[in-house]
Amino acid sequence: MSTPTKDALEPVNFTSAADALEASIQQEQHFRDDLLKMLIRHSGGQIAKDEEQYLSVKQLSSRIPYAESSIRNMMGAGTFREGTHYFKRGARVMFKWSAVQSWVEGQDQRVEAPLPLVRNKAHGS
Repeated sequence: MSTPTKDALEPVNFTSAADALEASIQQEQHFRDDLLKMLIRHSGGQIAKDEEQYLSVKQLSSRIPYAESSIRNMMGAGTFREGTHYFKRGARVMFKWSAVQSWVEGQDQRVEAPLPLVRNKAHGS
């Protein structure tokens, strides 16, 4: 076995090694970000059940089979209720995903109080 000569050894360029390490770290971070996005997309947006998600009208329309205009109409009609299904911060509307899931799955049974009958002497009541 021969020993390498002084001329056979190349000097180590620490600057290029540091650059290569930095590039490798950035590539790994991009890979992790892409993987997380893929997991969120394929898990219906929930990685962990404890994690609550809030969605814009546009994001919600991509998760359930309703157009943005239909969702806004349902907000106006009272199907989606402020404080239960959605919240407003300024002009922004944010839907609580777990509440919308309950509505989609039929677990959100809206209990409405019956309208009181008004007795009016003019109508003989």
